[in-house]
Amino acid sequence: MKINNSISIVTACFNEEKKIKKTIISWIDFLKKKKIKKFEIIITDDGSTDKTRKILDNLKKKNKEVRVYKFKKNFGASVAFNNSIRKSKNEFILVNDSDNQYPINNFLHLWKEITKHNYDVVIGSRSRLKELTFLSIGSYLSGKIMNIIYKSNVEDFNCALKLSKSKILKRINLEAVGLNYSTEMTAKIIEMKSKISSVKIYHNKNEKKKGIKRIAKDSVNRLIFITYLFLRLTLIRLNIIKS
Repeated sequence: MKINNSISIVTACFNEEKKIKKTIISWIDFLKKKKIKKFEIIITDDGSTDKTRKILDNLKKKNKEVRVYKFKKNFGASVAFNNSIRKSKNEFILVNDSDNQYPINNFLHLWKEITKHNYDVVIGSRSRLKELTFLSIGSYLSGKIMNIIYKSNVEDFNCALKLSKSKILKRINLEAVGLNYSTEMTAKIIEMKSKISSVKIYHNKNEKKKGIKRIAKDSVNRLIFITYLFLRLTLIRLNIIKS
């Protein structure tokens, strides 16, 4: 598959010293192997306190395609992703997590879909049978609720892996604190009446363990955030605020 368009991979990280090097190198090797005309990898470090920053500095020195931005303290994933997206310069943006949960090979599936039918955005769709946990079940159910609220049919509303035309994502300002950024991104893409599709993707098991208290807190936060998005959408439909 020959790709003549320019691609920006944008990501954010916080204390990812165990996986960040392997992840970024896999991205670089893949993009070079596919002979993509022009690409860049933009990483915003969200105030890491481990060795992540040192690893990123070394990657940047050895790879001209890597651009790194650092926050002095942790502001949350949304702020970091906002920064990476705004710093991107290329025609298409691939949003991906820095922990290698979504292997870069998935890009080809998203690319084939977005170019074949001229979609604005293609969102990855995970196999829910692969990882049945409280978190995955909660994500599945909240995605169903979001589809009802937005009168949409996105297969995996909360999936972070997205390929988009740059002009779409650059119009979005993410507000969520924590992992709700991917849900918010999908919601605001829909608000702009973008042409959206989904494709099945492969994903690695999420190895980050969370205790019951953390899961409960995250679940409550997600419900509150969904309520916020519902109220926001209502105000947009009533022409009280602009999307």
